[in-house]
Amino acid sequence: MANNTLRKNPLATAVAMAVGSTLLIPAAVMAQEQNSGVLEEVVVVGIRASLEASADIKRYSEGVVDAISAEDIGAMPDTNLAESLQRITGVSIDRTRGEGSKVTVRGFGPQYNLVTVNGRQMPTHQNLSRSFDFADIASEGVAGVEVYKTSRAELPTGGIGSTINIKTQRPLEMREDRIFTIGGKAVHDTSADSVNGDDLTPELSGLFAQTFADGTFGISLAGSFQERNQGVDSAKVRGWIPLRGDDSCCSWAGQPTLGADVWPGLPADANQINRTTENSELYSLPQQLQYVRESFERERINGNLTLQWAPTESITTTLDVIYSTQEIERSFNDYSAWFSLPPNTAGVQSEWTDGPVAGPIEYTEFYGNPSDNPMGVGVDSSKSENLSVGFNAVWDVSDRLSLEFDYHDSSAERGPNGPFGSSMSLAITSARRTSASGFFASDLPIMALTLLDDRPLQPDDMLIGGSVFTNEQNEMNIEQAKIAGKFDFNDFTTINFGVQTTEVDNTSQSATTQRDTWGGVGAPGDISDLLSPASMADWFDDFGNSGDDRRFTQLFTWDTNALIDRARELEAQGVTVSNPSTIPGDCGDGFCPSTAWTRDQRTQEEQTAAYLQVDFDLEWGDMPVNLNLGVRYEDTDVASQALVPVVDRFDWITANELIAVTRVDANGVAVQDFTSLTGSYDNFLPNIDFNIEFMQDVLFRASWSETMSRPGYDDIQGGLTVGGCVPGGGCDGFSGDPGLLPLESTNFDLSLEWYYGETSYVAIGYFQKDVENFLGNSFNTGVELFPDLGDPTVGGLADQARAAGASTADEVRQYIFNNFPNDPTVDVANQIITGGPGNNPMGFRVQVPANQEEASIDGWEFAIQHAFWDTGFGVIVNYTVVDGDVGYNNLIRPEEEAQFALLGLSDSANFVGFYDKNGIEVRLAYNWRDEFLGGIGTDSFGAQPRYTEEYGQWDVRASYRFGGEDQYIAFFEGVNVTDETFRERGRSPLDVLQAGQTGARWALGFRANF
Repeated sequence: MANNTLRKNPLATAVAMAVGSTLLIPAAVMAQEQNSGVLEEVVVVGIRASLEASADIKRYSEGVVDAISAEDIGAMPDTNLAESLQRITGVSIDRTRGEGSKVTVRGFGPQYNLVTVNGRQMPTHQNLSRSFDFADIASEGVAGVEVYKTSRAELPTGGIGSTINIKTQRPLEMREDRIFTIGGKAVHDTSADSVNGDDLTPELSGLFAQTFADGTFGISLAGSFQERNQGVDSAKVRGWIPLRGDDSCCSWAGQPTLGADVWPGLPADANQINRTTENSELYSLPQQLQYVRESFERERINGNLTLQWAPTESITTTLDVIYSTQEIERSFNDYSAWFSLPPNTAGVQSEWTDGPVAGPIEYTEFYGNPSDNPMGVGVDSSKSENLSVGFNAVWDVSDRLSLEFDYHDSSAERGPNGPFGSSMSLAITSARRTSASGFFASDLPIMALTLLDDRPLQPDDMLIGGSVFTNEQNEMNIEQAKIAGKFDFNDFTTINFGVQTTEVDNTSQSATTQRDTWGGVGAPGDISDLLSPASMADWFDDFGNSGDDRRFTQLFTWDTNALIDRARELEAQGVTVSNPSTIPGDCGDGFCPSTAWTRDQRTQEEQTAAYLQVDFDLEWGDMPVNLNLGVRYEDTDVASQALVPVVDRFDWITANELIAVTRVDANGVAVQDFTSLTGSYDNFLPNIDFNIEFMQDVLFRASWSETMSRPGYDDIQGGLTVGGCVPGGGCDGFSGDPGLLPLESTNFDLSLEWYYGETSYVAIGYFQKDVENFLGNSFNTGVELFPDLGDPTVGGLADQARAAGASTADEVRQYIFNNFPNDPTVDVANQIITGGPGNNPMGFRVQVPANQEEASIDGWEFAIQHAFWDTGFGVIVNYTVVDGDVGYNNLIRPEEEAQFALLGLSDSANFVGFYDKNGIEVRLAYNWRDEFLGGIGTDSFGAQPRYTEEYGQWDVRASYRFGGEDQYIAFFEGVNVTDETFRERGRSPLDVLQAGQTGARWALGFRANF
């Protein structure tokens, strides 16, 4: 009979200790010569080294853990950590300008995954998000990245999807006493060709590490410098208005709420082909179609300094400093057509797909009076800076007891970095458009326009339009301290324990200076000498239908500073160029940003945690068994303070534009209200991990845990702000709630793994997560936040105009200007109508996040990593299937029912083929991600879904090692080598929100080891 007594497995313990001591050393394999008794080191580097180290981490970890390891000191598999992480089973990435930035794990988006560096929670400057941007960490100083898909009590909380730990180099853990490596590469981003960027940009990196005093003191210094030029061509539709099939046309609803009947539908006549009339079906009208060409210039500097001192064999201290700074400037040109929508048109012609969610094959508006031709330029410029200073001390008190102290103070800041503030846009326009069409059946939407007199635009036609200057700055500070211990209670039981405190301070400030003269000011010819004819014909060359003859391609470019100077000259001559409602910038007019913050929101989050983890290292018969039991207690206090501007009035400035005007004092400074709110919660989080090697090299794992993820920082910010307003439809209002509870997840994992070689394994896993307290949006419709402030589009003079026969918004406005020029609410010169006592109070649709949803997510993970004997060839293939009961119902409009859906939920797959032998390395990788819901954006038409369509990308890398002991490495890289394009859509596949191209990126580099 088999002996089923549980006892400690000394072999497993020895192997685990050996692996644990070399996690940061990519596959240093020690072999002893049998004849001489001399220990010889056989160092394995390259792809195989990285895969061996990663397989060891996966095999010997408690719970389900995947990892990537450096192929050599200072050489991660990819120059971007996110792009390396996407090779891991169940990990997908979000791309920004074609480059990996954030990760989704098992269908849980970036905000649900906690990223730590050396076990420490890191701040982020990304707009009050908990989503970490991997572009902030250079890969050269990173030894490896671990993805914890199951939880342990000792791990910090915050990731119900995963906890991702980035491990930097430690000099006292290196395999050599001295390492010095330096490298560089020239990068050619093909997208920069379209925006006349530099053909080649440099990237430099280096790492120096050395130990002294018989290995008791060590220093490592890693640094990198990167310049990058990129371009993005994109077509965008800003806003789709969902309508029921039986919505009638064409009366003006005039309701002061965002309700079901605010927007009249299309007429159901012969000009509307296949237009649904069923109440159960939906179709959407586009609000604005826009072409944009963007140019990005980025400069990034990263540094990592680590000092280690081991004064005795039992004490090791570590001081590390991580610094990064990044400057990004975006400049753009755009051309757009703003659709007036029924009943503000002379006619509409359309064609639709079949329902139940119908998409527009064609949507065309005809105008009785020529409409505007807006085009613009803009500049966004920001600088971010991250700094983390940490100290760690480990004291082996005895053979059984070890104590650790860890502390870090880290900050992330982001602010404006140019004369135009954080962002600026300036438009020119003319009133010569007689019709506008959008054709949406192809990947690239086609914008077609007809102009008055059927002649092209001339510089003499154009007027100075509106402008927006914005300043934004964000700052996050995290101070964290931990005291932890490890006690070997007996030969097979280890107790881990600790306490931790975390303080997070967040500040978000902004100010906007806006001139709402979008219809144009001055006279034709005022700026003709400043405009240069250009063309959009060469845009979108990666789309098959970019050469469509219907696409409007005419454009003007200009020097922004010269145009601003001209506007000021005209103003000095008596031509009104600034909307009187504008809060001036620091320069005294509307052509510069302001540092007098009109929005100032702050949060403080204090966390106190204690944990206890008991690990059993046993045997059941001849089968090694590990059992881990743990519990973590968290107490969290939240405080929020907010200064938000006070609304003074509502101005109807164009037929389609209604704005909230901020109240200012005698000095032009915004008047603000102050609010202060608090919240608190506590959680017990248990976990159980079990694994058994029931056959040689075959492991079975089972894990159960409870985890939590906190609401986003923007969700817990107090202070109500006014969002977009719609003529006849009221305004949106937004507010956070610091009293929100965290998301709580109950997790169950099963995994079966067979390790049949040093590099090779097969794994299959199942996971299930049941999550409570997901955030949904609570909507209160028809709220009168300011009962004394009227809506100029409803009641009063507007109703008198409609009673007199005016039907479209333009006709209503013109009637008021003609018949009530002396009314105090009417400004004929600036074409502004202000809400007065006779108007209905402005209605609001107030959106507040609320804990209101539960969801269940489950999925399967399949992975194989195989090396073909001694040939040097190998392959990695993985596939993840994710399912959940949290889909978005496209047939429900936001005003009918608030919806919740889990963002980022999608299947994903990876294929990597590689060759690694005789100093030659080649890797070909394909990453695929199925369509997923990327967001539920909020605009003037309520919460709308934003789907990112299916995307696949091929990358390639090749290198050659040469010189004594492989001292030199020459390499070649290609990213998105097949020029894949990307698309985002709304409810229907034809409701395109964005279609764009980024092109391929190529690099040629050299690295030397000394």
